[in-house]
Amino acid sequence: MTLQTSAHCAMALTHMEPLIVLLVVFGLITLVVLLLGSVFLLLAITTIIRFAHVNFGWTWLWYVAGIVTGMVIIAAFAIIEKKRAEVLRVVHELREWER
Repeated sequence: MTLQTSAHCAMALTHMEPLIVLLVVFGLITLVVLLLGSVFLLLAITTIIRFAHVNFGWTWLWYVAGIVTGMVIIAAFAIIEKKRAEVLRVVHELREWER
């Protein structure tokens, strides 16, 4: 009886393997698409700023873009620091989830 139960469990696991592989592949593809999308968005914004600088001679645009980028980075870190306990809790849950 035990041998039959073990075989049944092994059979159930083999039926789940394609689903697990599919979910892992879907997650990796999503990660790659998000990463490439972010990189191309950054490239597009930089290109727009460069063309505005070259065509119109707006050198001030680089300064404004740099200041705004710095403010966004500082704001992001400020929000992370303000909600530090919640961020650490989420990180801890993610580490436990992997195990």
